[in-house]
Amino acid sequence: MAMIPVAAQADVAGRYEMVGENIPIRMSMTVEADETGNVRLQMGSQPGYYLVMDDDIYAVGGGMGRDVVARVADISALADEKYAEFFAEVPVHGDDEMALDLVPMGDETVNGRTGTAYGMAVGEGGEAHHASMVISRDPALAPLGRAMQTANGSMFRNAGTLGTMFSMLNADIAETLAEGALLRMLTMELTDVSFDPIPPARFALPSEPLSLDELRAMTAPEPAPPTLPPVAAD
Repeated sequence: MAMIPVAAQADVAGRYEMVGENIPIRMSMTVEADETGNVRLQMGSQPGYYLVMDDDIYAVGGGMGRDVVARVADISALADEKYAEFFAEVPVHGDDEMALDLVPMGDETVNGRTGTAYGMAVGEGGEAHHASMVISRDPALAPLGRAMQTANGSMFRNAGTLGTMFSMLNADIAETLAEGALLRMLTMELTDVSFDPIPPARFALPSEPLSLDELRAMTAPEPAPPTLPPVAAD
């Protein structure tokens, strides 16, 4: 086994763009991964980005300021606290939700790259009628798939704008991404790929992450007007 050659992961970057004539918004997303497995994702229309390093995920910039860094786990914890302040009970989903199975539907070519098309079927043995994604098995593109799998496993479903896309990556899809790379999901397609070396600074945190207490202080409500009585306790 030790004699079998294994291809080393090289730096890779890919751009995904919404395509089509009737899409509701124009949106793009870039994914960068270096040879050590660090991942950087950013939306083309947003001022911030996300870094995945050493099994942790960070939000950089955005509405917080260009150099402000916070762990997504802390942001999610703060969001849970705020949610609990406004809602007495958190709705619990039952186990009777319909399961979606990933069903292969043959080969499809997206922007000159060929992969396996997959559709979503409801329930075991269901039939898929529309290919909602196409996944390549090209080994050169595999780092893109692993980068997305890493991001999905690092709580991207709680990460705002990117959450809508990554919440669709269930266990079956994530496992498939480990073997290849996403060429298309719905109307978002892989349009550009680069294998040029990525400057290490792209994966460097611009500052130390804020603590959870510092995040709480940033989102603390303003004091009530002094001329009005205090809000009655529940």
